[in-house]
Amino acid sequence: MKKLVSLLLTLALMVSLVACGGGSETQSGGNATSEKETENSAGVQVDEGLLNVDVTLAASFFEDQTEEEIKAEAKENGYSDCKINDDGSVTYTMSKKKHAEMLDEMKTSFDEMIAGYLEGEEEVASFVDIQHNDDFSKVDIFVDAKQYTMWDSLYALTFYITGAYYQAFSGVANDDIDVVVNFIDNATMEVLDTASYKDFVSNTSSEDGEDETSNEGINTSSAITIAEQETISIADTCEFYVDYTDITDDVMPPQPGNWYFHYEAENGKVYVDICVAYKNLSTKDRRADEIINATLVYGGKYQYSGFSMIEESNRSDFTYSNITSIVPLSEEYLHYLFEVPAEVETSEGALTILLNVEGTPYSVTVREGIEGEVASINANAVAKTSGTVKDGEIIAVANKCEFFIDYSNITDDVMPPQPGDWYSHYEADDGKVYVDFCVGFKNWKTKDVGADDVMSAVLTYAGKYEYNGFSMIEESNRGDFTYSNITSIAPLTTEYLHYLFEVPAEVETSSETIEIEFTISGNTYSYKVR
Repeated sequence: MKKLVSLLLTLALMVSLVACGGGSETQSGGNATSEKETENSAGVQVDEGLLNVDVTLAASFFEDQTEEEIKAEAKENGYSDCKINDDGSVTYTMSKKKHAEMLDEMKTSFDEMIAGYLEGEEEVASFVDIQHNDDFSKVDIFVDAKQYTMWDSLYALTFYITGAYYQAFSGVANDDIDVVVNFIDNATMEVLDTASYKDFVSNTSSEDGEDETSNEGINTSSAITIAEQETISIADTCEFYVDYTDITDDVMPPQPGNWYFHYEAENGKVYVDICVAYKNLSTKDRRADEIINATLVYGGKYQYSGFSMIEESNRSDFTYSNITSIVPLSEEYLHYLFEVPAEVETSEGALTILLNVEGTPYSVTVREGIEGEVASINANAVAKTSGTVKDGEIIAVANKCEFFIDYSNITDDVMPPQPGDWYSHYEADDGKVYVDFCVGFKNWKTKDVGADDVMSAVLTYAGKYEYNGFSMIEESNRGDFTYSNITSIAPLTTEYLHYLFEVPAEVETSSETIEIEFTISGNTYSYKVR
């Protein structure tokens, strides 16, 4: 994402340089310096001397250019000097006159861009009018609400880039650079969405940090590759082999008896099952749950944790590995199960199990296939870092998540959507009710995320009374609730989180507004319950 931002910023700069290019300035004065030096978050530095202006760009803007290309480009655009600094940044020197011309050209280009959005080939159907202040720190886009879609809100990006660059070259201090874009209903003057350059940069920076460590922990270089039925011997410790692997929505014992345990996946999910035959060659019992630890890797990047169990009764039943031991010279069959999205079964993504047996790592290929991007974002999802979220709207936060508001409800007894034979529910105290806020959340990170870390929220009643709440999460095919602080959401998996606010009963029957401000993946949004 950071490379995308750099590319867009560089493109904006190149447009401005070309627009201002022409004959070189003959005004003298060298590098007389003093007064003002500013630097923006994109690495642009403006140093105003008595006669000249120096503009310094960070090295990241020139990663794909040679020194000769950089200097030739500066000469072509008529700059007095071009210096490549020790840290890879580049300083352009230009006269104050040319610098002023550049700012004027930026303003002209900005207004031409706006005119194009309102009419002509680039026209956006919902845009009625666009207004901005002098330094482009605020842009109001008036829209026809009936035609406005969340895709239109993506145009905020172009205003971020052009506005931030104008401020940077004008000498605005780093901490003060911002472009706030408001999308306003032209009929009612209601602000439909608000977004800002600062939030955009902050979010993309945090995403970059996560991207750099997203595959941390996937270390296959030291793992020994083994195939099914290949026997591995560890002297005086054990002998084992992978009996089989399977992908199924219902894990059954190999030879089911008249009565047996089985593991049925929840709706929309399947199990990846690896069965390991293990013979204890030591002189003492070994606890079954201490023998194997495993991680499933999907598409070379998405990691899933699992749990173990062990067969019994001549392979006709399962029992818990944490209460079972394997005696010396005995061979037993251990299983490790990973619950994953159902799409894993039908996709072409690679599946590998990193198996740790007695402290030694092994790699087992369940299925060869694609490594990298094995799943795609919802076609109806929109990128949005703030603003109001409406019913039916799917929000995507790059490399982090997708989410949508499933429903909100006011009730004195919060029930799971599809109650099972036995379930937890939350009954409000006398004189009170719950406002129940349910969010469908899909984890796009490469590892599990704690359910209680996904969302925080505050409810505001009548525009001034604030209420805190607590979260919980659905389980058992939406038939029950469980605690969010003991539950994780696996990669590419969608789960349903609830945030409950206990409020006075009068809130239910009044006509006052109820609004929830909530934060997901570092972004803050609002939702109108009423």
